[in-house]
Amino acid sequence: MPHLARARSCSRPALPLGLAGCLALACTGDAMTSATTTAGSSSSSSSSSTDTAVETTSSTGTTSESTSTSSESAGTSTDTSSSTTEPATTGTTTTGDLPGEPVVLVDNCVRCRQLVLDEDHVYFTALGLTNADNGVLGKVAKTGGAVTTLADGLVSPFDLALRDGILYWVDGKRGVVEKVSIDGDAYALVAEGLILPVDVDTDADHVYWVDAGDSMMLNGSLARAPLAGGPPETLLDGLDSPQTIAVVGESVVWVEAGAVRAMPKNGGAVEVLAKDQPLPASLLAEGNQVVYWVNKGMGGTGSIQRVDLMGGAFEPLVSGLTVPWDLALDGERVYWTNVEAGKSILYAPRDGGDPQIALGDQGRPEGIAVDDTHIFWADFGLPPSFSGGQLVRLLKP
Repeated sequence: MPHLARARSCSRPALPLGLAGCLALACTGDAMTSATTTAGSSSSSSSSSTDTAVETTSSTGTTSESTSTSSESAGTSTDTSSSTTEPATTGTTTTGDLPGEPVVLVDNCVRCRQLVLDEDHVYFTALGLTNADNGVLGKVAKTGGAVTTLADGLVSPFDLALRDGILYWVDGKRGVVEKVSIDGDAYALVAEGLILPVDVDTDADHVYWVDAGDSMMLNGSLARAPLAGGPPETLLDGLDSPQTIAVVGESVVWVEAGAVRAMPKNGGAVEVLAKDQPLPASLLAEGNQVVYWVNKGMGGTGSIQRVDLMGGAFEPLVSGLTVPWDLALDGERVYWTNVEAGKSILYAPRDGGDPQIALGDQGRPEGIAVDDTHIFWADFGLPPSFSGGQLVRLLKP
């Protein structure tokens, strides 16, 4: 049964990669298992098996990477308990870095998917094994150390948002939107009975999400609920498999049927901001009127795009990419993950320019975030076991 865990910690040192033979401790509740890192790569392997997503796992058969196309729905009953953090000895941490030297914050993070940051911590989702209920929502200090499980028993926690000390996420196959505080308490079910919620965002008053629905039925939807609590409100229905959402000023923006669309947050006319896009995804707001996205494309047709909601054509900033996946911004650059063609972490000037590789030869880097000094990303791991998944940080070039 899906449930919220009481917050719990275990010792987990942050490990600079490239130091062959360093011992990596993987957290799973109150237990710890070990693995060995591989020089020059942020992938690791292990053969011991335990029972949550942030752990060393093994597989007796091939598992699927599919995370966003199933319309399977499970029950939404949730057990909660009071949040207490059990005493744990914090492992060795790394506060400094060498350029080009990644540091593993969480090892054996099975199908590590998405992450958000605050001043001191990284919050992340891990899907766990395919079609199991061992996904987790966790947190770890940016400098490494103990990993705290905030929620477990999840099935497919696809996306994550943070506002005012509260984490919001969608669990696609359970058909729910949920929230919990960054300390692991104040859990609440925001919405249930959905078909396939896949993305979430917030503004000062509401949490918004898109439900992809059944791709054959045109029953996707866009909805929201008050942050303070209250019933969900459907803003649009009858959508064609919407896949991502962003709140941009007074508008809500989403991707649907190869187009980037927008409408006022309180409802109104729908505007097409960009059409005929090759697999658009990963919307990211800049301020109150600009939105960026990736076009995953095929055969080198991927790109980074942006558009000003106040008017003007969309701008291709970087083109010729092969399956860019997720985006992050700082004051000077746009950063993205690339799940094919080098499996890299890349960046370019935020107004466009030639891409540069921050780090290549990763497993399957997906979610990405940045702060003033570092790049953080979630490596999904590789099939069949996905035991090479990790949460990683890197000093900005």
